[in-house]
Amino acid sequence: MQKDFHYYCVGILARAAGFNTRDALIIAYASQYVDDSTESKPIKLKDEESKTEFLFDPVRTAHTGLKASKWSIHKRVFIPFHFIPPEGFTYTEPASYFYTPPNFVTRSNSHFANKILRNASRERNEKRRLCRIGIALHTFADTWSHTGFSGRNSKVENSVKNIHIWDRNEWHKETVTDKIIESITDIFAGEVGHCEAGYLPDLSFLRWKYKNPSNNLTIEYDDMPGFVFDFDCNATEFPLAADESVTLNFTLTIYNGPAQPFNFSIYFVQS
Repeated sequence: MQKDFHYYCVGILARAAGFNTRDALIIAYASQYVDDSTESKPIKLKDEESKTEFLFDPVRTAHTGLKASKWSIHKRVFIPFHFIPPEGFTYTEPASYFYTPPNFVTRSNSHFANKILRNASRERNEKRRLCRIGIALHTFADTWSHTGFSGRNSKVENSVKNIHIWDRNEWHKETVTDKIIESITDIFAGEVGHCEAGYLPDLSFLRWKYKNPSNNLTIEYDDMPGFVFDFDCNATEFPLAADESVTLNFTLTIYNGPAQPFNFSIYFVQS
Protein backbone atom coordinates (compact mmCIF):
# COMPACT_ATOMS: atom_id res chain seq x y z
CA MET A 1 0.00 0.00 0.00
CA GLN A 2 0.99 3.60 -0.40
CA LYS A 3 0.47 6.93 1.34
CA ASP A 4 -3.21 7.05 0.38
CA PHE A 5 -3.87 4.18 2.78
CA HIS A 6 -0.98 4.20 5.25
CA TYR A 7 -1.47 7.88 6.12
CA TYR A 8 -4.85 9.21 5.02
CA CYS A 9 -6.98 6.11 5.46
CA VAL A 10 -5.33 5.11 8.74
CA GLY A 11 -5.87 8.65 10.06
CA ILE A 12 -9.57 8.47 9.18
CA LEU A 13 -9.89 5.04 10.77
CA ALA A 14 -8.26 6.30 13.96
CA ARG A 15 -10.72 9.21 14.17
CA ALA A 16 -13.62 6.85 13.51
CA ALA A 17 -12.34 4.59 16.31
CA GLY A 18 -12.60 7.45 18.81
CA PHE A 19 -9.14 9.01 18.88
CA ASN A 20 -9.03 12.82 18.87
CA THR A 21 -7.54 14.65 15.88
CA ARG A 22 -4.08 15.08 17.41
CA ASP A 23 -3.73 11.41 18.37
CA ALA A 24 -5.16 10.22 15.04
CA LEU A 25 -2.54 12.28 13.18
CA ILE A 26 0.25 10.79 15.33
CA ILE A 27 -0.99 7.28 14.51
CA ALA A 28 -1.22 8.14 10.80
CA TYR A 29 2.25 9.74 10.77
CA ALA A 30 3.80 6.72 12.49
CA SER A 31 2.08 4.42 10.02
CA GLN A 32 3.38 6.30 6.97
CA TYR A 33 6.84 6.85 8.45
CA VAL A 34 7.50 3.11 8.25
CA ASP A 35 7.85 3.65 4.49
CA ASP A 36 9.91 6.83 4.93
CA SER A 37 12.38 6.01 7.69
CA THR A 38 15.69 5.44 5.91
CA GLU A 39 17.92 6.84 8.64
CA SER A 40 20.21 4.32 10.30
CA LYS A 41 23.22 6.26 11.62
CA PRO A 42 23.21 7.45 15.27
CA ILE A 43 22.33 11.12 15.68
CA LYS A 44 23.95 13.28 18.40
CA LEU A 45 21.64 15.72 20.19
CA LYS A 46 22.44 18.34 22.79
CA ASP A 47 20.27 20.12 25.36
CA GLU A 48 21.51 23.71 25.27
CA GLU A 49 20.23 24.52 28.76
CA SER A 50 21.67 21.56 30.65
CA LYS A 51 24.50 20.97 28.16
CA THR A 52 23.57 17.30 28.28
CA GLU A 53 24.32 15.25 25.18
CA PHE A 54 22.08 12.47 23.90
CA LEU A 55 22.60 9.79 21.29
CA PHE A 56 19.54 8.96 19.21
CA ASP A 57 19.88 5.62 17.46
CA PRO A 58 17.07 5.37 14.85
CA VAL A 59 15.59 2.09 13.65
CA ARG A 60 15.54 1.92 9.88
CA THR A 61 12.23 0.58 8.56
CA ALA A 62 12.59 1.39 4.84
CA HIS A 63 15.28 0.73 2.28
CA THR A 64 15.76 1.41 -1.40
CA GLY A 65 18.74 0.79 -3.62
CA LEU A 66 21.02 -2.09 -4.49
CA LYS A 67 21.71 -3.01 -0.85
CA ALA A 68 18.09 -4.15 -0.62
CA SER A 69 19.27 -7.50 -1.97
CA LYS A 70 21.25 -8.22 1.22
CA TRP A 71 19.94 -10.58 3.89
CA SER A 72 20.81 -8.05 6.60
CA ILE A 73 18.19 -5.70 5.07
CA HIS A 74 15.65 -8.49 4.63
CA LYS A 75 15.72 -9.57 8.28
CA ARG A 76 15.88 -6.06 9.79
CA VAL A 77 13.59 -4.11 7.43
CA PHE A 78 11.46 -6.06 4.97
CA ILE A 79 10.40 -9.08 7.03
CA PRO A 80 9.51 -7.38 10.36
CA PHE A 81 7.86 -4.23 8.94
CA HIS A 82 6.51 -4.99 5.45
CA PHE A 83 6.27 -8.74 4.85
CA ILE A 84 5.42 -10.11 8.27
CA PRO A 85 5.31 -13.94 8.39
CA PRO A 86 1.93 -15.45 9.35
CA GLU A 87 3.31 -16.81 12.63
CA GLY A 88 6.21 -16.05 14.96
CA PHE A 89 9.20 -18.33 14.72
CA THR A 90 9.96 -20.87 17.44
CA TYR A 91 13.47 -22.26 17.26
CA THR A 92 13.72 -26.00 16.79
CA GLU A 93 16.86 -27.96 16.03
CA PRO A 94 16.92 -28.66 12.27
CA ALA A 95 17.75 -32.28 13.02
CA SER A 96 14.74 -32.64 15.31
CA TYR A 97 11.89 -34.93 14.32
CA PHE A 98 9.49 -32.05 14.97
CA TYR A 99 11.39 -29.54 12.83
CA THR A 100 9.24 -27.60 10.38
CA PRO A 101 10.85 -24.94 8.13
CA PRO A 102 9.53 -21.49 9.04
CA ASN A 103 6.95 -19.94 6.74
CA PHE A 104 8.04 -16.52 5.47
CA VAL A 105 5.12 -15.91 3.09
CA THR A 106 2.83 -13.06 4.18
CA ARG A 107 -0.85 -13.87 4.70
CA SER A 108 -3.66 -11.30 4.99
CA ASN A 109 -5.10 -10.76 8.47
CA SER A 110 -2.60 -13.23 9.93
CA HIS A 111 -2.57 -14.26 13.58
CA PHE A 112 0.90 -12.82 14.09
CA ALA A 113 0.01 -9.39 12.64
CA ASN A 114 -3.08 -9.25 14.86
CA LYS A 115 -1.00 -10.19 17.90
CA ILE A 116 1.51 -7.39 17.22
CA LEU A 117 -1.34 -4.88 16.88
CA ARG A 118 -2.96 -6.00 20.12
CA ASN A 119 0.33 -5.75 22.00
CA ALA A 120 0.88 -2.23 20.63
CA SER A 121 -2.57 -1.11 21.81
CA ARG A 122 -1.75 -2.25 25.36
CA GLU A 123 1.34 -0.03 25.68
CA ARG A 124 1.05 1.95 28.92
CA ASN A 125 3.09 4.97 27.80
CA GLU A 126 0.64 7.20 25.91
CA LYS A 127 2.99 8.72 23.33
CA ARG A 128 4.75 5.45 22.69
CA ARG A 129 1.41 3.65 22.41
CA LEU A 130 0.19 5.92 19.60
CA CYS A 131 3.43 5.43 17.66
CA ARG A 132 3.37 1.67 18.20
CA ILE A 133 -0.24 1.46 17.01
CA GLY A 134 0.66 3.39 13.84
CA ILE A 135 3.65 1.17 13.10
CA ALA A 136 1.65 -1.99 13.79
CA LEU A 137 -1.20 -0.79 11.55
CA HIS A 138 1.27 -0.29 8.70
CA THR A 139 2.47 -3.88 8.94
CA PHE A 140 -1.11 -5.08 9.46
CA ALA A 141 -2.35 -3.28 6.32
CA ASP A 142 0.56 -4.65 4.30
CA THR A 143 -0.57 -8.20 5.02
CA TRP A 144 -3.28 -7.59 2.39
CA SER A 145 -1.27 -5.89 -0.34
CA HIS A 146 1.77 -8.14 0.23
CA THR A 147 -0.06 -11.41 0.73
CA GLY A 148 1.60 -14.25 -1.16
CA PHE A 149 5.05 -12.61 -1.09
CA SER A 150 7.92 -12.84 1.39
CA GLY A 151 10.52 -10.32 2.55
CA ARG A 152 13.49 -12.46 1.56
CA ASN A 153 15.17 -13.31 -1.72
CA SER A 154 13.32 -16.38 -2.96
CA LYS A 155 12.61 -17.60 -6.49
CA VAL A 156 9.95 -19.97 -5.16
CA GLU A 157 8.07 -17.36 -3.11
CA ASN A 158 8.50 -14.18 -5.14
CA SER A 159 8.90 -15.06 -8.80
CA VAL A 160 6.53 -12.96 -10.96
CA LYS A 161 6.06 -13.54 -14.69
CA ASN A 162 3.42 -12.89 -17.35
CA ILE A 163 1.78 -9.89 -15.68
CA HIS A 164 -1.65 -8.84 -16.93
CA ILE A 165 -3.62 -5.76 -15.82
CA TRP A 166 -7.39 -5.45 -16.05
CA ASP A 167 -8.41 -2.25 -17.80
CA ARG A 168 -11.53 -1.27 -19.76
CA ASN A 169 -13.12 -4.71 -19.29
CA GLU A 170 -10.20 -6.70 -20.68
CA TRP A 171 -6.76 -8.01 -19.73
CA HIS A 172 -3.68 -6.14 -20.98
CA LYS A 173 -0.25 -7.81 -20.99
CA GLU A 174 2.76 -6.02 -19.51
CA THR A 175 4.70 -3.80 -21.89
CA VAL A 176 8.23 -4.33 -23.23
CA THR A 177 9.42 -1.56 -20.90
CA ASP A 178 7.96 -3.43 -17.92
CA LYS A 179 9.82 -6.59 -18.97
CA ILE A 180 13.11 -4.70 -19.24
CA ILE A 181 12.63 -3.24 -15.76
CA GLU A 182 11.76 -6.72 -14.47
CA SER A 183 14.97 -8.16 -15.93
CA ILE A 184 17.10 -5.39 -14.43
CA THR A 185 15.42 -5.97 -11.08
CA ASP A 186 16.29 -9.68 -11.24
CA ILE A 187 19.95 -8.89 -11.87
CA PHE A 188 20.51 -6.26 -9.19
CA ALA A 189 17.85 -6.76 -6.50
CA GLY A 190 16.93 -10.42 -6.86
CA GLU A 191 13.46 -11.78 -6.16
CA VAL A 192 12.68 -9.97 -2.93
CA GLY A 193 9.12 -9.17 -1.89
CA HIS A 194 7.00 -7.95 -4.81
CA CYS A 195 10.05 -6.37 -6.47
CA GLU A 196 9.36 -8.11 -9.78
CA ALA A 197 5.76 -6.83 -9.77
CA GLY A 198 6.88 -3.26 -9.09
CA TYR A 199 4.28 -1.03 -7.46
CA LEU A 200 1.25 -3.07 -8.65
CA PRO A 201 0.49 -4.84 -5.32
CA ASP A 202 0.42 -1.49 -3.51
CA LEU A 203 -2.32 0.03 -5.70
CA SER A 204 -5.57 -0.55 -3.84
CA PHE A 205 -7.73 0.09 -6.92
CA LEU A 206 -5.98 -2.33 -9.28
CA ARG A 207 -7.03 -5.71 -10.61
CA TRP A 208 -4.08 -7.69 -11.93
CA LYS A 209 -2.65 -11.19 -12.21
CA TYR A 210 0.65 -12.96 -12.72
CA LYS A 211 2.15 -16.42 -13.05
CA ASN A 212 4.61 -17.89 -10.58
CA PRO A 213 6.80 -20.21 -12.69
CA SER A 214 8.11 -22.05 -9.62
CA ASN A 215 4.72 -23.69 -9.06
CA ASN A 216 3.05 -22.85 -12.40
CA LEU A 217 0.16 -21.11 -10.63
CA THR A 218 -1.64 -18.03 -11.93
CA ILE A 219 -2.48 -15.69 -9.07
CA GLU A 220 -5.06 -12.94 -9.45
CA TYR A 221 -5.43 -9.86 -7.22
CA ASP A 222 -8.65 -7.90 -7.30
CA ASP A 223 -7.76 -5.13 -4.87
CA MET A 224 -10.80 -2.94 -5.38
CA PRO A 225 -13.22 -5.23 -3.50
CA GLY A 226 -10.37 -6.31 -1.23
CA PHE A 227 -9.99 -2.81 0.20
CA VAL A 228 -13.65 -1.84 0.61
CA PHE A 229 -14.33 -1.26 4.28
CA ASP A 230 -17.68 -1.18 6.02
CA PHE A 231 -17.27 0.60 9.34
CA ASP A 232 -19.11 -0.35 12.50
CA CYS A 233 -17.68 1.57 15.42
CA ASN A 234 -19.35 1.66 18.83
CA ALA A 235 -16.94 4.22 20.26
CA THR A 236 -17.42 7.95 20.73
CA GLU A 237 -14.88 10.57 21.68
CA PHE A 238 -15.04 11.63 25.32
CA PRO A 239 -12.54 12.62 28.05
CA LEU A 240 -11.37 10.02 30.52
CA ALA A 241 -10.51 10.43 34.16
CA ALA A 242 -7.03 9.44 35.26
CA ASP A 243 -8.24 6.16 36.76
CA GLU A 244 -10.62 5.22 33.91
CA SER A 245 -10.07 3.19 30.80
CA VAL A 246 -12.18 2.21 27.83
CA THR A 247 -11.85 -0.43 25.16
CA LEU A 248 -12.77 0.75 21.69
CA ASN A 249 -14.11 -2.09 19.59
CA PHE A 250 -13.64 -1.07 15.97
CA THR A 251 -14.98 -3.66 13.55
CA LEU A 252 -14.14 -3.64 9.84
CA THR A 253 -15.83 -5.78 7.26
CA ILE A 254 -13.52 -6.49 4.36
CA TYR A 255 -14.97 -7.84 1.14
CA ASN A 256 -12.76 -10.20 -0.84
CA GLY A 257 -15.58 -10.49 -3.33
CA PRO A 258 -19.25 -9.56 -3.61
CA ALA A 259 -20.40 -12.54 -1.56
CA GLN A 260 -17.37 -13.31 0.59
CA PRO A 261 -17.17 -10.88 3.52
CA PHE A 262 -15.34 -11.61 6.76
CA ASN A 263 -14.90 -9.58 9.92
CA PHE A 264 -12.13 -8.74 12.33
CA SER A 265 -11.97 -6.40 15.30
CA ILE A 266 -9.27 -4.03 16.51
CA TYR A 267 -9.26 -3.27 20.22
CA PHE A 268 -7.68 -0.03 21.42
CA VAL A 269 -7.30 0.39 25.16
CA GLN A 270 -7.13 4.07 26.12
CA SER A 271 -6.07 4.74 29.70
